[in-house]
Amino acid sequence: MSWNNRETVVYKIDSLPLDADGKIVLMEPWNVCVSIGLYVNPVDVGAWCYRRRKRVCLYGERKRRHIVLVDPESFSKSRAPIVLAFLEYMLHQHGMGIRETTISQRINEVNKFVVWLGEHETDDFYDRDNFKEILLGYTRFLFDEVRASRINVNTASSRQRTIIEVGRYIFSDLDSDLYDELKRIRKSVHAVNVTEKPDDELAGRMLKIYLNVFNSLSLMVLRFEKFPYKIVIGNEYFWFFPTSVPIAGPSNIGLKQALSNRFRVYDYINGCIRDGAVVSKNSRDVALKNIENANNNRFHSRRIFAATLAAQSFVMLFSANTGMGLGQICELRWTGQYSIENETQGFKTIKYRANGKITSFLISKNFFRNFKQYLQLRDYLIEHSGIENYERLFFSLKHGDLVPLGMNLSNDFHRRLNNCFNFDVKITTRSWRVNKSDWLLRNSDLATTSMVLQNSIDTVLKHYSKGSEKQAQDELREFLNNYSDKVIVSEKSKLKGVSIGQCSEYGEPDVIKEQNSVFSLDCRTPEGCLFCKKFRVSPNLDDYRKLLSYQYVLNETKFLYDNDYVYENEYLRIVSRIEDIAAAIERSGNIPDEELDKTRKLVLQGYELDDYWSRKLSIIDEMGVLY
Repeated sequence: MSWNNRETVVYKIDSLPLDADGKIVLMEPWNVCVSIGLYVNPVDVGAWCYRRRKRVCLYGERKRRHIVLVDPESFSKSRAPIVLAFLEYMLHQHGMGIRETTISQRINEVNKFVVWLGEHETDDFYDRDNFKEILLGYTRFLFDEVRASRINVNTASSRQRTIIEVGRYIFSDLDSDLYDELKRIRKSVHAVNVTEKPDDELAGRMLKIYLNVFNSLSLMVLRFEKFPYKIVIGNEYFWFFPTSVPIAGPSNIGLKQALSNRFRVYDYINGCIRDGAVVSKNSRDVALKNIENANNNRFHSRRIFAATLAAQSFVMLFSANTGMGLGQICELRWTGQYSIENETQGFKTIKYRANGKITSFLISKNFFRNFKQYLQLRDYLIEHSGIENYERLFFSLKHGDLVPLGMNLSNDFHRRLNNCFNFDVKITTRSWRVNKSDWLLRNSDLATTSMVLQNSIDTVLKHYSKGSEKQAQDELREFLNNYSDKVIVSEKSKLKGVSIGQCSEYGEPDVIKEQNSVFSLDCRTPEGCLFCKKFRVSPNLDDYRKLLSYQYVLNETKFLYDNDYVYENEYLRIVSRIEDIAAAIERSGNIPDEELDKTRKLVLQGYELDDYWSRKLSIIDEMGVLY
C-alpha cells in the first residue's frame, strides 16, 4: 500500500460548474474539494471515491494545513455518483439559505456513511437496487448502534435521512420515494439532550469574570498600556508580563512551576522586576529588555494573546446577552456599516447588510457600549492580520491568519481562562442560551422569547423551557402532594382497563376543576381520561408502559396541531399531565429503578410500545401521515 497526495481542484459551493439544465458537470469528481466558510481547509469530498484514505497535517512556513492522502489501488469509480449527488444536494441546500453549520453536519454524516461503506465490498452506486441494499444494511447498522447506546436515536434518524436525500440526487428522483420498504428511524423528543439552565449564582459569577477579562484586556490593547499590566477580577488581582507564562497572581502563582525557577526574575505579586539581590544582573537585564521591546511594539505577541482572549470573552458575553447558539454566532457576517433601532422591553436591534441581505440581531441596551468596544478590538486584530476587512463578525486567529470561529470555542476559551486565572468552571454557549430563554420566558411572552432567540416556538418549548433542576423538583413535589394519593391505586383494585390506565367509574366522567381543562370529557379518548377525577393507574409496568406509549405517539404526531395556541393548550398540557402521573408511579416504590429506566428508554425511543398504541401507530403509519 502506498499513500498518494493527489492533485485536487478546489471549488466554492456557488462556483461549481453547471450545464444548461443547472446540473453539476465534473470530468473527474474524485479530484474535487469544496471550500466552505466554516472550514479552514477545503473539504476533500472526491476522496470518498477511494476505499482507503487518511487525513494528515502538513506544516508550512507560517501555518499548517490538512490534506487527505489516498491509496491509488483502492480507487472505486462506482463511488463517483455519491460524490456528484452530494455536491448537487449541498448546492441545493446552499441555495435555500441553509446555515453553514447545518451543511457541515451533513458533510460529516455522509463521511460517516462512507467510512461504514469502507468495511463492505459492495459500493456500486450506479445500480438503484444495489443502493437500496446498501441503505438497508446501513439502516440495520444504525439501529444496532442505537440499541447498544453508542449513538442517540435522533442522530441515527438524521444520518439515515441525509443518505436518503443524497440517494434521490443519485437517481434524479427528487419527488418520489425510492425506499418505501425501508424502515425509517423516527426521531424522539425524549432523546433530545435538553440543556439545563445554569445555577443563578454560578451564572452571575461567570458573567462578572467574562466582563472583567474583556474590559481589562481589551482596554490594555486599545490604549496601548504598558507591561507589567495589572488585571483585577472580582476581589483578586493578577499581573500580566510579556513572557510564555504571561498571567499570574497571589491566588495561582504556586500552581505555575516555571515561575519558581525560569521566570523567577518576574515578580507576579508586586508587578515588577526583582532587584539584583535576589536574581542575577544578567537575568534582570534580559527581563527589562523583554519588557521594553513589548512596550514599544503595538502588535507584540502577548498583546495579540490578550486581544484574542478578550475577543473570546466577548463572544461568551454576546451569547449570554443575545441567547444565540454558537452556530448562529459563527455565521454572523459583518461589513462595518450598521444602524440601531430601539425595541421594546429593553432591547436594541443592530441592523446591517451582509451578502446582499438585511441582517439583524437583538442586544440589551446596556450591552451596546461593550459591543462598540468589541468592534474596536476587532479592527485591531484585522489590522494585525494585514487585511482590509473580514466578512465575519467573530473570528479566531491561527498562525497570524483570521479564520472562522470553531465549534470548540467554549472549551478552548475556558481552558485558557483556567490556565491564566485558575478558574476551573465552565458554562457553554448552549447553557447561556438556555439561561437567556429561561429569563425571557419568566419576564416576557413566548412570542418575544422566540423572536429574541430566533427560533420557532416549538423549538423554544422543546429545548429551552425546562428551567433548572431545582425548579423542576419543586414543581414535581407540588404535583405529588396534590394528586399522587388520588391517582395511584392498589393493583388489587377491580377497575376497568383503558388505553392509558384504568377507570374507577367508566361512563361517568367528572372534570378536575382546577385543571381548567379545554378537553371534552369523553371516556373514549385518552386526553379525556387524563383530566378526569375517575382516572386511575396501578403502580406497575403495564400502566407505566401505556402512559409512555401514548406520549410517544403524541410526539410522533404533534406536527398535526394547527397553530401555536392549540399546541400550547393541548399538546403541552397533555404531555405535562402524562409526565406527572408517570412520575407518581416512579415514586411509588413498587417498581425497581432499573426496570423503570429500561422501560422509559425503550418506549420513548419507539421500542416495546403497549400493544394498543403499537397498533394505533401502525395504522397512522400506513395512512402516510408520518412522512
